[in-house]
Parts: sequence; structure tokens; C-alpha cells
Amino acid sequence: MNKVDLVILGLIFERERHGYEIIKEIRKRQFAHWASVTPASVYEHLAELERKGALSSRREKVGRQPERIVYALKEMGRRMLSEMVLEALSSPPHGEHLEFLGMGFVYCADYAAVLDTIRKRIDMLQQEVELISREIEKNRGDLSLNWILLMETEADYMQLELRVFRRLAEAIESGALARSPL
Repeated sequence: MNKVDLVILGLIFERERHGYEIIKEIRKRQFAHWASVTPASVYEHLAELERKGALSSRREKVGRQPERIVYALKEMGRRMLSEMVLEALSSPPHGEHLEFLGMGFVYCADYAAVLDTIRKRIDMLQQEVELISREIEKNRGDLSLNWILLMETEADYMQLELRVFRRLAEAIESGALARSPL
């Protein structure tokens, strides 16, 4: 299963969209965090999904703007999307979390550098939580409950990560964290 394809097909399932509209919706729903979707990958995946027969497209001209390609879901795309949704829902509750892998080996790095990196991560996480909270409030009337729950889950996860990294920083600062795991 490809996360980018799932996001694209899911957004087009909701209604026909052009590439830039998909990118804006991904930002609005905070999906870049999980799906690692970049503008280049959206257009690349749209072309590939159309080649596979999952999407159809038509050209559209709006005012003085450049012509854009609007995509619609075909039957094959609906089947692919349904299969991806079921696969995603049944996936194991753990994925790649490199930050935690790094946490497991903090004793291998200079603690001053580790603390600096952790503080930067804490700042970044706090900013992300604030951004997500603002997006939830701004879009509460526009998004269905499942999308609001998804965004709230992301914020909750980041709050958990904040607590974990704050505790790690405190342990390093107080000397409670051993320099070796043994």
C-alpha cells in the first residue's frame, strides 16, 4: 500500500480535484506529517494513478489562470482505495519512529548535543501542536468528525512525545540517565 496513493485517491473520492487543490487539502488536514507528501510526489502519483487506470482526467481553464488537469476516480480507483483503506485500518499499531530509535541510543552521543537536539524537537512539537489546534478550530465546520478525530489524534500523539522528551531531558540534566545501558 502506498500512503500517497491512499491520500490522493481518498481526496478525489470526496470530489474531483486538480493537483494543487490536493496539495492544499493535504496541508489543511495536516496529512503531510503522516503521508510524507511533497508537491512533486502528488503530481507524480497522479500521473501514475491515471496510467494504472485508477483516475481519469480532463483539462479545465478558469479565467486567466493556466489550464489545469482535474482528476476523477474511476471504478478501478474506487476498488484500489477500498483495499488500501482496509489494509491501513488493519496495519500493526507501530511504524517507523526514528526519534525513539535515537532515544534508545542517546548514551552514544554527547549529552550537550543531545539536550540541544531534544530542546529543538520540543520547540518544534509545541509549534506543531499549536498549528494543529488552530487548524482544527478553523476547519471544524468544514470537516467531518473522522477528520477532526484524526487531527486531534495527531495533536495527542505529539503531546505524548512532548512528555517523553521532556522527561528524557530532565533525566539527562539531573544525571539520572546512565552513560551506558549496561
